[in-house]
Amino acid sequence: MTFRDTLRGALENKNMTGRDLAGRVGVAPSTVSRWLSGQEFPRSTVLPKLAKATGVPLNDIAVGIAAERPVR
Repeated sequence: MTFRDTLRGALENKNMTGRDLAGRVGVAPSTVSRWLSGQEFPRSTVLPKLAKATGVPLNDIAVGIAAERPVR
């Protein structure tokens, strides 16, 4: 499962908006929007907060990001 899909599912399960998540992890709502659209990925310093806010294990978030990131 991709990071975007994981994040969307977590927001639905928690009945949260992107704005709610942004406030909980300390980023701008536009940043969460870019995560959800696949334009950007969260910084490593945000990942633990993201896991806590969404209830998604950190490993699942990391695996989702790895699935979407292009190989360099």
